[in-house]
Amino acid sequence: MRKLIVSLILIALVAAPIFANGSGESSSADNGEWRPSKPITIVVPFSAGGSSDMFARVFTQFGEKYFGVPLVVENKAGGNNILGLTALLDARPDGYTIGSMSSGVMLNVVLSTTKLKYDFENEVIGIAKGGDAPRILAVRNDSPFNSLEDIINFAKENPGELTYGITGLAGNENIMMSRLSRAAGIEMRSVAFGSGGEAVTAMLGGNIDILYSNVIDAGEYVRAGEFKCVIVFSDERCDIEGFENVPAITEFGIDVTDSLWQGIICSAEMPDNIYQYYCEKFTEMLNDPEVQAEIEKLGFVVTPVIGDDFTQLIKDTTDKYVSSMHESGIWDEIMSQRN
Repeated sequence: MRKLIVSLILIALVAAPIFANGSGESSSADNGEWRPSKPITIVVPFSAGGSSDMFARVFTQFGEKYFGVPLVVENKAGGNNILGLTALLDARPDGYTIGSMSSGVMLNVVLSTTKLKYDFENEVIGIAKGGDAPRILAVRNDSPFNSLEDIINFAKENPGELTYGITGLAGNENIMMSRLSRAAGIEMRSVAFGSGGEAVTAMLGGNIDILYSNVIDAGEYVRAGEFKCVIVFSDERCDIEGFENVPAITEFGIDVTDSLWQGIICSAEMPDNIYQYYCEKFTEMLNDPEVQAEIEKLGFVVTPVIGDDFTQLIKDTTDKYVSSMHESGIWDEIMSQRN
C-alpha cells in the first residue's frame, strides 16, 4: 500500500504542470520558453509568383535553421487582400500561423466597401519588415527624355499630354504620380490597366510615355537596355544592379518618396512571449548574410524594422497614402463613384 501511495504521488507531481497549463507546450510558453514543434504557416494574401510570395518563400529556405521546423507558404489571394488577412486572424494565435504584409495592403482594408470580420488595422501587428524595393520612374530607351527635368519641362509646356499607367484610382501608381505632379507643378494623364504587368507591356509597345514601377518589376527591362530609369523615389541612390547611377528624387528638391516594402505580421492576440520569439528570430535571419543575399536577388534592399516599430510603419504608410488621396482629390473621386 505504501508503494502504491508513493507511486501515485510521483505520477501526480509529474502530471501537475501539464494539466495545470493544458499541455507541456503551453507550460513552456507560459514560462517564456516557447519553441515551435510543428510546421509554421505564412499566409500570403497574394497569388503565387508575385513579389510578396517570392519574399515570403525566402524565409521558407531557412525555416529549419532558425525555427527547427519548416516554414510553409499558404497563398490566400482575393478580396483585395482581405481573404488572406482574414485567414490569418481566423487561425488560433498560438504561434503556428503568421502572415505576409506589403506596403499597400492596409490601404485596401481602409477602402473596403464590405463589412469586415475583423478590425485589421488594430488586430494585426508587425513582426519584421525585411526589405524595400525602391519605386522608379522609367521611359523607353528611344524616349527623348533622359532625366526628370526633361519630363517636367515638357509637361509644363504641354499640360496633360504625357501619359502614365495606373492599376486603378487607388493604385499606388496613381497616388504617387499625383503627388509628383502636385510637387512639380505639372499635369499628366493616367491610363488604366488591369495590372502592373499590363502597364509594362504597354510601355514596351510605346502606348504610354512614362512607367511608374519598382526595381523588381521593371529591373530586367532596365538592365536589358529597353527602359531608361530617370529617378528612384528614395532619399538616396540605391546600389541595386542597373540602378546605381540613377538619381534620387530628393536630388531635385522634390520630397516624394516611396518604396514597395515587404514584411511579416501576426495577430495582436499572439502571446507576448511567442511574439518576442518571432521578433528575435526574424532579426537573426535578416542579419544572416545568406538570407540577405537571397532577398537581394529579388531586387530588395534589406532594411530590417522590427516589432512595434514595424507596426507603426504599417500605420504610417497607410496614413500617408490616405492623406495623399485626400490632397489630390482621388479619395473624393472614389467616394463619388460609390454613391
